[in-house]
Amino acid sequence: MNFKHFLKEEVESGPMQNIGPDIKQKINIMLLLELEEPLLTPQAGFVKIQKVLELNSIDMPVVYDLDNEGDETVLELDSENFLYVLYYLTDEGYFDFYAEVTDENSIQDLLDSGTEEQEQE
Repeated sequence: MNFKHFLKEEVESGPMQNIGPDIKQKINIMLLLELEEPLLTPQAGFVKIQKVLELNSIDMPVVYDLDNEGDETVLELDSENFLYVLYYLTDEGYFDFYAEVTDENSIQDLLDSGTEEQEQE
């Protein structure tokens, strides 16, 4: 293959998989298993999340400026599905992660429960 042919060739990526209830459940189980061990950096957690999503033909949006203390964030995967990520620094110096693919209503519930817990402290 010559260079000109290479430049014209389009990279074929498979279409994003429809994220139905069964796929969401599968992804969320994979995320729980992948993130059950404490991690040294926030970047390591997001790499694991990205790996799980890629295995299911889902592109994860790029995340910039990760907080080294912890954070709660929501990333839009498509018009109906979101990725909720919560991570925090433990007393032992590791990061615990929780991630879930869900819809807009559940995202709001997750965010509201996090706000209620912070108000009680």
